Amino acid sequence: GGESCSQNPCGENTQCRNVPGGVACLCESGCTGDPYQGCVCAKSANTCQDLKCGTNAACKMRDNKPLCFCPPKYPLGDPLTQCSAPVLPKDCRTMGCGKHGECVAMQDSYACQCPSGMVGNPEVECSPVVGCVSNDECSQKQACVNGACQNPCHVANPCAPHHTCQVDHHNPVCVKVCECQHSTDCRPHYHCDGCACIPDSEGVPSCNCGPGILCDSITGACLGPGKVVCHVNEDCGLTEACISGVCQHPCSVHNPCAQYAICVNTNHGSECSCAEGYQGNGFVGCLPVGDSRTPVCQYNEDCPPDKLCDRLNRICINPCAEDSCGDNAECIPTNHGITCSCLPGHQGNAYIECEAVTGCKSNRECPRNEACINGHCTNPCRCGPNAVCDVVNHRATCKCPPGYTGNPSSGCRGPQNPCNPNPCGIQALCEIDNGNPICFCPKGMTGNPFKNCIPEGDDCTPNPCGPNSGCRMVHGGPQCFCLPEFEGNPPSKACALPTHPCDPSPCGPNTQCAILSNGFAKCTCLPGYLESPNTIRGCVEKRNQCQPNPCGPGAICDPNRQPACFCPEPLVGNPYKQCAQPVKSLCQPGPCGPNADCYVTGNTEQCFCRAGYVGDAYSGCLLPPASPCQPNPCGPLALCSVTPEGHPMCVCPDGMAGDPTSGCSGPECRQDDECPLHLACMGYRCRDPCPGSCGAGASCRVEKHHPVCTCNHGLTGNPLIRCYLLPEHIPIGNPCIPSPCGLNTLCEVRGGRAVCSCLPDTVGDPHTGCRPECVLN
Repeated sequence: GGESCSQNPCGENTQCRNVPGGVACLCESGCTGDPYQGCVCAKSANTCQDLKCGTNAACKMRDNKPLCFCPPKYPLGDPLTQCSAPVLPKDCRTMGCGKHGECVAMQDSYACQCPSGMVGNPEVECSPVVGCVSNDECSQKQACVNGACQNPCHVANPCAPHHTCQVDHHNPVCVKVCECQHSTDCRPHYHCDGCACIPDSEGVPSCNCGPGILCDSITGACLGPGKVVCHVNEDCGLTEACISGVCQHPCSVHNPCAQYAICVNTNHGSECSCAEGYQGNGFVGCLPVGDSRTPVCQYNEDCPPDKLCDRLNRICINPCAEDSCGDNAECIPTNHGITCSCLPGHQGNAYIECEAVTGCKSNRECPRNEACINGHCTNPCRCGPNAVCDVVNHRATCKCPPGYTGNPSSGCRGPQNPCNPNPCGIQALCEIDNGNPICFCPKGMTGNPFKNCIPEGDDCTPNPCGPNSGCRMVHGGPQCFCLPEFEGNPPSKACALPTHPCDPSPCGPNTQCAILSNGFAKCTCLPGYLESPNTIRGCVEKRNQCQPNPCGPGAICDPNRQPACFCPEPLVGNPYKQCAQPVKSLCQPGPCGPNADCYVTGNTEQCFCRAGYVGDAYSGCLLPPASPCQPNPCGPLALCSVTPEGHPMCVCPDGMAGDPTSGCSGPECRQDDECPLHLACMGYRCRDPCPGSCGAGASCRVEKHHPVCTCNHGLTGNPLIRCYLLPEHIPIGNPCIPSPCGLNTLCEVRGGRAVCSCLPDTVGDPHTGCRPECVLN
């Protein structure tokens, strides 16, 4: 009988159905891939930022759900794993074909094909069609039909309309063509149930909320007072975004700002700006105003590989944020970016979530060469004696080794024993070498193993056994035997060459026997055969080890060499994988001077002074010279500075008098509390803190010694930088409403289309968001 679902023939995340002649494997809802090997499922996600698509794949929102898809540039493949560009057909007029392959003109190209009567890969080798007797002589995707291995679905399609024919273990299997594989394949308000799209209304809980409480008619969830149900951001006000089907303030759900930064809800998103008294990029980091930290970078390549350049503040920062990786994962700075890795004792997708390893529940939690059996990852092999087991994608396959026959699940029978019955001489032993019987005398015995073995002993002096014989003293008496290739029964019958030394032949398989002039037999290999390892044991067929070529790209194959593949000078590498130009080891030791470290960035060497050192990293870094102002030679309240000649100079601060070497006196104030509330202590004097504190179009007022900036009436923007006129009300139908532009941008209608541009004094991509060109005058 055919395969059944009870034998678990399907891969991970699949459904198995018994069909006439075998089984049909289907990916579960929301999963894609080959159901016979295993399907990949996307983790539940609400936005494209939550969903991790495959390589070269893109994400779009469909029916308020994120959907991975392959873009036009990479239209092939599974968007959850990898999308790829179509492979252009090779032109065999220049690339050539394999052995026996023919280059023929197709509709719009030239391609290789095997000639009539031959099969195989025409780009490698075509072989003559060999007939078959049973399905076992064909691949599992073919069957023996009319004495030839063919696709049984192509011989005669046995399936009804709306079914597709698949070959499983030589048998044609009819599988119903599914209307959907996951819910994104269905039209709005429908979801995928097995193979069909059904209305969402089935199974949705009914609303049962109290008075004044809104109900989400799609999910049946009750919402708090004042909550607005939404499906897209445009359903909410500008300061809110549609999050989990409810209008919410983005800053309250997830604050993306750095320390000392303020989060502002705007344009259905969030904006970060440094708090009063701080400067920098609110998304990356804020530093106190007047921080003397030296800028060290302009581009990522200016930083060590484990740092990222904050181009606004010109400093190298750690690229790992608090939420860069999933739960139970650690963030590792790598090449100016991040790599996420599960913590020890955890496994999973480190970018989404890692789970503790506590046994296993399914095969996908085990290595590909193991399976989850009774809650543990173990070897799934259960083959019979003498069988060989291969494990591919958690599934075990048993087969008999070459020369063995039988059912590998119950046991394989070895080849017939050529040493039974023993073809050797008396007391001689027989062993099998390459399928051939080899005779030899056991330890402690000597003689002719093809005739008779006798116990070892001392040589007889003189030899009483006659010519062409050997003699050993055994138990005090002589034991005679004929030397190899001689016959007789010494000493009564002298040892002599046989009348016909080649009958029977003393030579091994694939040899020919000839009689020399001295009466001895000589064994030679048949034409096209080699000694293995000598003609007595036999000869094997000579094979050109360079056909087919086993070498890697760039390597040369010489059949007379051992090994045959080698890399020609000056190429280096493993000739069976690839030979390439030798690569110079960067940063070993590198061009850096003393007290500097070398980093490889973009295949180039860069030098950086070590912490605490200054100077030219390529010539040498030094410790900074000791400042003459340390320790401070000046009096109390005096300031110390270094003259161009390197001497200390003491001065009294503004607003103070006296001898700076002995001490300064007379300050109006030392801290804000010593001034009126509308003034601040600046330079030891009570002054108005507002001048220069606010941006254009903003007003300043003083609250408890601190300046507070606000945009003037009718203006909006960041009062610390610049305030702008409120945009005029644009009638409905204008392409700029809702605005398709990012933060800090201006949307204008040109030719009936929305055109985005950055606001004055800001830079960046207006489609994703602009940032201030600078934050200080």
